[in-house]
Order: sequence, then C-alpha cells, then structure tokens
Amino acid sequence: MLRAAENQRFKEKWILIGLASLLFLSFIICASLADDWTYQYVNDTFHNFTWYNNSIVMQIRTCALSDCSDADFVGPSNSTSQWYNNSNVEYINETVNVTRYFQYKARLNKNSGGTSPFLYNVSIKVYNETEIEQVSISPDPAYEYLSPMNCSATVYTPNNDVNITFTWYKNGVFNFSATNQSTSGAIKRLTLPSEHKVGEVWNCTVNASDGATYDNASTIITVSHSPAGTYATVGDVFHELNWYNNSMALQVRSCSLYTCSDASFIGYDNTSNTWFNNSNYNYLNETTLNASRYFQYKTKLNRNSDGTSPLLWNVSL
Repeated sequence: MLRAAENQRFKEKWILIGLASLLFLSFIICASLADDWTYQYVNDTFHNFTWYNNSIVMQIRTCALSDCSDADFVGPSNSTSQWYNNSNVEYINETVNVTRYFQYKARLNKNSGGTSPFLYNVSIKVYNETEIEQVSISPDPAYEYLSPMNCSATVYTPNNDVNITFTWYKNGVFNFSATNQSTSGAIKRLTLPSEHKVGEVWNCTVNASDGATYDNASTIITVSHSPAGTYATVGDVFHELNWYNNSMALQVRSCSLYTCSDASFIGYDNTSNTWFNNSNYNYLNETTLNASRYFQYKTKLNRNSDGTSPLLWNVSL
C-alpha cells in the first residue's frame, strides 16, 4: 500500500532501495523460468493496488536482464510518458512481455515548492498461486444465541476469478457447506444457518481454487455464555420453551433489585396485560429487557373443567 499526504505540485525524483532521501522506488521480483510462469497481463500477477490519492503514480516493466536495462517503465497504453494512478488503475491490465523480472516504480507529487514529500511503507506482493490470506469467524467471542456467526475469507490468485468453498463443522462433524464465486482480493462471507449453543466448537474451513492452483485454511471458535446483564431480548437467554398446549402461559421481567419490586411482569406486547403461550412464542425475541441484574418468569395454568385447581410441576427455565 502506498500512502502520501495531499500534494499540490508535481516533481519527479528517484527512490533507490535503502536510500530514504530519494523519491523513486524500484523493486525487482525474480520469477522462475518454468513454463507455467507465462503471464500475459500485469493483472495476472498484480491485483488490488491501493492508492491513497492521485498524488501517487506508478509505472511498471518486465525484463529479461537482471538490471532491467532491456525494458522501459511504462504506464497506460504501454507509454513511457503516462503513469498509473487511482483514476486509471484499470488500465494496468495492459499486455507485458513474458520475461523473467518484474519491476514497478512509484512517484509522489510534492506538497509545495519548498518541501519534499516522503514515500513510506511501500510494498508489493505478487501471488503466483491461489493464496488464502485470512480466515476469521465473527463475532468473536461467540455467545449462545446472541447473533449469527459469519466466516470471512480473503483470497488472492494469479487469475482474477476464484471459487471459495466454506464448510462449517460442529464438534468435528460436518454441518453446512456452500461455494461462492469471487474475485482476487475480495472479502467473502458465509453465515452459519443453524443455532449455536454454549460449549460447541465450530470450525470454518475454506477451500479456494482458480482452476489451476488452490489453497485451504481454517479457524475455530468455542461458543460461550453471554456476559451477565447484556441481553437485549428475552430470546437471548430464554429458548425452546416447550408448551404442552395453550393452557399454560408465561410472563417475564428483568430487575435491578433482588426482590424485583422495581419491575413488572410483561407479556408479548411488553405490557402486564398479555401472556406468552404456544401461539405467540416467537414474540419472546421481540420483548425488551433492561440490562439489569435479575431475571424472573412466572407461569399460569388454566383450571380444569371440573372446577378443581390444576398443579404446575417440573417447571424450569
């Protein structure tokens, strides 16, 4: 990545490797002489050049001699007088010679006539085969039920197009897989479609291929309990309530005082006038709880038809 301050006037200088006082940078990458290193376009090996602004410009060349004295630096249209910048970077797909060495040089416009700008943190990486740069799972840490987990990957390849396959494993057992078409340098994500519970170990394995080369990488995460007092809805802490039928109903509340005298029990519309039951269970995920210390629930059961009082038993949350 190249970075520079905003510039006003343009002046050309050279940066030689190891000399910070000069402004041209030339970097040589030696390639193999094997027949499979026969790239036709610069973009076959050079992708996603990031410009801070148009004050930074670049030229490239390929050469047969180690000192590159047999080739000129060129910009768009293979012209020695033109330079690549943020506005015309797509033209970097110009035809180049299939030779042994590749060079680039960068130039930085001057801030003013009395000062000299400085190029720093200049780097280039050529991907000669498919490479997965990073695989990550988010959110990290992952909490039970709190939000879906996503697996992300960035893949680079000599060819622009790449197929990326994401595979989820739960506790070492296959769970879900999907393949996405992508381009070199683009971030791709896949959301885990199933719920995740405390103690489960999830592995996301990524396989990438451009048709000629491939790479694979993986990462794991263990699902943990959500921190106390950070639940947004009842559904974050209360799941899979098994109702026998609509004869049983439920209300909930969250409180700051251990007696819970500072809060009222509420139902599906966040008022004390309604109750959750088997028909409106999904509203649990829409019920607002305060981020407080205590959580309570209460259940009620309809009376038997003969007028006797039923008994609630084995009620747990």
